[in-house]
Amino acid sequence: MISRRRKALLVLLAAPLLLCLKVITDEQEAEVVKREFITNRTHGSAKQKVGNFSKSYKLLTEFPYKFLMDEPHFCAEDLLVLNMMPVSVGDVESRARVRRMWGSREVVASTKLRPLFLVGESSDAEQQRRLQEESDEYHDVIQVGFVDSYLNLTLKTLSALHWKHTRCRQVPWLLKSDADVFVSPWALTKLLRNETADIVCRLLFSKNVCRPHNCRDKRWMIPLEVYPNEFYPPYCNGPAYAVNQKFVREILTVASAEKPFVMEDAYYTGILAQGLDLKYNNIGSRCQLYHLKQPPYDTVGRGRSLFLVNPERKSRYRYTLEDVWNYLISLRT
Repeated sequence: MISRRRKALLVLLAAPLLLCLKVITDEQEAEVVKREFITNRTHGSAKQKVGNFSKSYKLLTEFPYKFLMDEPHFCAEDLLVLNMMPVSVGDVESRARVRRMWGSREVVASTKLRPLFLVGESSDAEQQRRLQEESDEYHDVIQVGFVDSYLNLTLKTLSALHWKHTRCRQVPWLLKSDADVFVSPWALTKLLRNETADIVCRLLFSKNVCRPHNCRDKRWMIPLEVYPNEFYPPYCNGPAYAVNQKFVREILTVASAEKPFVMEDAYYTGILAQGLDLKYNNIGSRCQLYHLKQPPYDTVGRGRSLFLVNPERKSRYRYTLEDVWNYLISLRT
């Protein structure tokens, strides 16, 4: 018989192995859930349920904030994708840069993707005057009557959804992209032209809700009484995601303009989307966030990368968005 001392020793030696096996098992189970979610591409396979949201159809026709600058005929031409871009009033250079790239008239005619800039209010009279002149010249600026701030980004996105539904309902896709994101318009429209999902994005899984003990950025802090769950449901990475008209309409029926949730990407594409009959296409491998220290000419040129997220800052400005754009154009001439 084995002595008690030897038994105790065997237990101590086996414990780390059992713990290791448990960790591996848990990771494998998480990976199975993740693969199942992507395969089914519906919220029905996500295990987290936030709760039921009562539907209201008010935001389909009304909006609590006035559109101070509007372009109701912006979608009169034949478009596949409306690219609404939330930018600050003072970010003149980002708007000008996009107009020189995928916002140029020739590229819009080729891709059927057209950028539209969404800004909030400015208290600077001179800044407002220059914005009005810019709008009069290009007719691609929408201004909404609330303060232009980071905490109002959720309202900006809601404004984009309402504006798309009431002015551009006939356009199949809405692309929301940030000012520091490079968009490859030919590759993206090629994908969306035959897309059957409702949401096309890089999906994020098992992201912690920001609390005082784990929050890197206090702007993302969510009180327990606002959202009690420890993790968000799967949702789209915020810098760039495309949604179709079905998504726009369904989300407007459950969204709130009175109490906007500060994490706009988690709110619209994760929390509110739960329980709705919406399908995802996870294009994580085609949304490039990493390996951007050098220009990713190869992945963009071959159409593998649809989006480059903040490449200038990540490369420490070794190259610009326009460097990548010029390379892409050189392949088409």
